This record gives sequence, C-alpha cells and structure tokens, in this order.
Amino acid sequence: MKVYTLAREEIEALLLTDFGGRIQPVDGAKLSKLKQQQANTAAFKARFSKPKTI
Repeated sequence: MKVYTLAREEIEALLLTDFGGRIQPVDGAKLSKLKQQQANTAAFKARFSKPKTI
C-alpha cells in the first residue's frame, strides 16, 4: 500500500478536472444551521401530523 500527501493546489486541480466548476466551498456554520432547521421541521411535522390509520 502506498500513501501520498497532496498539496491543496493538487487536490483542487484533481477536483476541477473531475467535476469542473460544480464544486463550491462549504460554509460549516451555514450547513449546521440548515441541518438544524431541517431537523426542527421534521420534528414539527411528526408532532402535528395525523396518525396513519390501518
């Protein structure tokens, strides 16, 4: 097994080659806020939805 450590520029070049301009950096704070909103919405829907009848 061989292990290589790539520089940031090399990684970005590889990603650019594979995916083009479709990759954008992720803002961790925004992502965690979005996930929290999604969890709150799911909990709200579960709390106020009608139970399924058989």
